[in-house]
Amino acid sequence: MFKVREFETRTLNWWYQERDGIDMTPVYQRRGGLWPPKNKAFLIDSILNDFDIPKLYIADFTWGNTTLNHQSKAYAVIDGKQRFETIFVFFEAWVVLDEGFVYSDDSSLSLEGLGYKDLEHNYPRIASKFANYNLSVLSVITNEEAKINDLFVRLNTNKSLTGAEIRNAMIGEVPKIIRRIADHRFFKSRIKFQSSRGQDKNTASKLLLIEFLGKFTDTKLTQLN
Repeated sequence: MFKVREFETRTLNWWYQERDGIDMTPVYQRRGGLWPPKNKAFLIDSILNDFDIPKLYIADFTWGNTTLNHQSKAYAVIDGKQRFETIFVFFEAWVVLDEGFVYSDDSSLSLEGLGYKDLEHNYPRIASKFANYNLSVLSVITNEEAKINDLFVRLNTNKSLTGAEIRNAMIGEVPKIIRRIADHRFFKSRIKFQSSRGQDKNTASKLLLIEFLGKFTDTKLTQLN
């Protein structure tokens, strides 16, 4: 079973209220918090100034029980994690409008540096516009893990994902073994580099390849893939 269909139109506020029912960290996902403040502010700018933003994809588990629902939640993010996170943190005042922000409906307003709570207090109509923005979401209904992983890879092939992030979403036993190595207590305690973009999984895959071949070898992208 594999169906992709338009999710019922819902506002940003609706998704924010439902955030605890969304699995933001399924195994195929890259880590969160990767967007710098400027990228986050640009997304909020696009929403307030009526620009279209790309569709988001979620695995919809409301259709019934499935072993894919590891966190027992209604939904899991397939594509759009950074956008969901940005919307949620703007509601929570962790993100503010960028310096130089211009509100196209009334360019005389000085809104730069303001967060959602500030808008609610001083410009309730603008806050309401954000909260009631309709997010375009596609619902993926399937009980096949390979289908979800394949969709994630296809959606992100031309994006700036690292090789480790792409491999993490591939099907089969090897990505699972790589995750087990990267999550091992000994491995975690010995790495001294950043791992926000899957660098730990990249190193784990190199170790696994060397172990598999039984000798030191080239561990460039092509060989790892």
